[in-house]
Amino acid sequence: MGPFPYFPLAFTKDGTIADQSQFGAVISAAASTVPASAITDLIVISHGWNNDMPEAEALYTSIFIQAGAVLQQQNPACDAVRTRRVAVVGILWPSKKFDDASLIPGGAAAMSDGTAEAMQAVELLSQFLDAPDAAQALARAKVLVPQLSDSIDARDEFGRLLRAFMPHDANDEEPVIDPSLFTLSGDELLRRLSRPVRGGDVGPTSGGAGTFGGGAASMGTASSSGGAAGFGDWFGKVADGARSLANLVTYYQMKNRAGAIGQGGVREVLERIREDRPATGPNALAIHLAGHSFGCRLVTAAAAGPDGAAPLPVNSLVLFQAAFSHYGFALDYDGTHD
Repeated sequence: MGPFPYFPLAFTKDGTIADQSQFGAVISAAASTVPASAITDLIVISHGWNNDMPEAEALYTSIFIQAGAVLQQQNPACDAVRTRRVAVVGILWPSKKFDDASLIPGGAAAMSDGTAEAMQAVELLSQFLDAPDAAQALARAKVLVPQLSDSIDARDEFGRLLRAFMPHDANDEEPVIDPSLFTLSGDELLRRLSRPVRGGDVGPTSGGAGTFGGGAASMGTASSSGGAAGFGDWFGKVADGARSLANLVTYYQMKNRAGAIGQGGVREVLERIREDRPATGPNALAIHLAGHSFGCRLVTAAAAGPDGAAPLPVNSLVLFQAAFSHYGFALDYDGTHD
């Protein structure tokens, strides 16, 4: 990619290496200490959500063509860098984003009753989970969507089906999900998630998904205009609540997957590289981690490792538009947790 040797490294949704030949190529290249060709710096980069492999590699190609062009500039600051022998490992992991129709004011969702958009959001969740039990349950949920405005039983069943796939450890890092999400009736759950997000409620879970973020204060019963939402308003927005619930579950499933892949398979690869090439000494290898969006969660999880593990010695960490909590680097952010 540009002037740099490139090694793809694909992972399954469970964090295992998809192709052992790719693993072998990475380890062989990183382990070589032949003076004329030994790699001095290994850049490990991860894409974020909604990238398939060709899209991720197109992103990596663009970045490293640009980097190669900068290195050719006659700038004294580049002199030391030009003497380094750099290789790139491109992490490829199965990522999908939630339906973003609800993030576009005046978009398609505003021109319909939202049923089609809600069904699409459920389908995206099913594709992301890619499991037989999820496919069966979410196929049933899609069938229920057109019935939601007319049937409280349909709303209750829909709520049960979708929140079964909400990770129950979503609050382990910080308390952002109101616990009542897991206990409310489906009718009340969709009612609360149907409300439009206020102007200040933006972030990775905006577009309805943020309704359950930030604690009980965001679970109120007032509409965005400040008054109580009437039944007519509610039945017109029930599909919005369904879409928001699907988006919310997809977001946290994706968050978990990025963390699991980073903490699992990627961490194991980097530890294996460190066995051959430590961070210091005559055979030292500089490791640089970079990520975009949920790829930032992936590479930080790889650096941190599983609970109780020592952090991986890395030389730099570059995060583009990181999709994780602003408390991610805080000490004692709530009086108890780092």
